Amino acid sequence: MMYLSDCINKDPALTELFIVQSNYFVQAKEARDRMGQAVLPVDDSIAKIKGSELGDLLDDDNIKSIIASLGVGISMGRGRGLLDLSCLRYGKVIIVCDETAAGIHIRAQIVTFFKRFNRPIMDRRRIFVPAQSVDASLTPSNFELQVMDRATRSLVEITTGEPLPNEPD
Repeated sequence: MMYLSDCINKDPALTELFIVQSNYFVQAKEARDRMGQAVLPVDDSIAKIKGSELGDLLDDDNIKSIIASLGVGISMGRGRGLLDLSCLRYGKVIIVCDETAAGIHIRAQIVTFFKRFNRPIMDRRRIFVPAQSVDASLTPSNFELQVMDRATRSLVEITTGEPLPNEPD
């Protein structure tokens, strides 16, 4: 199971969850504001979401960690499921992956997971990615400015109808 580095504040209006590709976990954890920014690493062994049944996905440690971190449960569409948005622990969910094949795969699986099983979170405009792609050459201070710092970063909202750049089928 992947481990969440949670934030201190518990008010969703003031908190953010960064779901990061595992090779950026240390940078994100060091650069974050512990008061309002939580960090959850996800590795490239994440299950393929498209076409998978929920029972199969619940065997995946990455998916279990995301579900547990959000605190809302899951939705199976059309009002089915146990999704309780009043329990959402974070006001923003920011997916941080690079543009390598592994990063594109991880980001696509996470977005597909939200589209299929947590769509109401997307409908409430809570899912984002950094406007600038991240890469391994970023220094910790540049990572902080580009991804973590609320004053200097730029985010792109992910909605239910928009494919991501380089999103695989």
